[in-house]
Amino acid sequence: GRVCRALNIRAFLSGEGFLRETDAMQLVGPPLGVTTVGYQYSNLPKTHVVMMNTATTFLTFSDAYRDVFVRGEMGPEKVVVNGYPYDSSFECLRERAATLRRRLVAAGATFVIAFFDETVTPGKYGSLHPSDQQAEIEALIGMLEDPTIALVVKTQYRRNAPSRLYPGHEQLKHVLDSGRYVELSNGSHRNSVFPAEAALTADITIGHVFGATASLEAALAGRRSLMLNPYGYRTMHDHVYDRAEVVCGSLEDALEAVRRYRVGDPAHAALGDWTPILDYFDPIRDGESGRRMLHLLNDLVVNPEDE
Repeated sequence: GRVCRALNIRAFLSGEGFLRETDAMQLVGPPLGVTTVGYQYSNLPKTHVVMMNTATTFLTFSDAYRDVFVRGEMGPEKVVVNGYPYDSSFECLRERAATLRRRLVAAGATFVIAFFDETVTPGKYGSLHPSDQQAEIEALIGMLEDPTIALVVKTQYRRNAPSRLYPGHEQLKHVLDSGRYVELSNGSHRNSVFPAEAALTADITIGHVFGATASLEAALAGRRSLMLNPYGYRTMHDHVYDRAEVVCGSLEDALEAVRRYRVGDPAHAALGDWTPILDYFDPIRDGESGRRMLHLLNDLVVNPEDE
């Protein structure tokens, strides 16, 4: 509160509604005349009370997420559809992705798979057990026995990069030397590489249905995108996913579908194609979401009567 008064703060922006700082500002903002703005950053599968907020204005990917962030009278004062907030990054990443693609092609690859992991967490409350993640990595590495396939791995956290988790793994050491295996990683804790960079390098991406933001970003960047659901996880978007061939019951099913897609099996011609359902997740898709957010903040901070 003192900082807001001292610096004449008029707006507070947050993407992560679960932070204590965000909760504090939503409490003290109104009496101080500070407008709080929140924005959706994750393809949340269902309502989670920790992720809800009471911002003055909340920006969503699409109107489909209103039921995720609003429950009765609980939620933001105003919900505004703004599109996917990171879509302006896609064009900036194309050249770098193309450079990596050329490197993989030079190593013999004609087909590239990108893999997005979800948080590896041991224990019964974890999303993905380390043994399950290792099995997925080994199955994907097995695909590289085909010399025309390359694999790009982009983990959510740097600590979960396969080369860090399994430094002595013989299969992994072998593919690292092949030139057809790449881990995209940057940052100190979270992996700050955009999923779109891996996606734009690849022909198809594979992620998880319970951590579906990376897979959605890949689809919005124009790439085929599959999600795994071996645990029967249910989401608020299942009725939409069912309208496209984007969810597989296991990694084995997904890799078999990829094999059939590569040989031109008409039964899998639409594999990973989100085109029929993208409007549900982002009806705008113009690469201008960040600029709209900027204009909103400018309108809140700059009072025309003072000019």
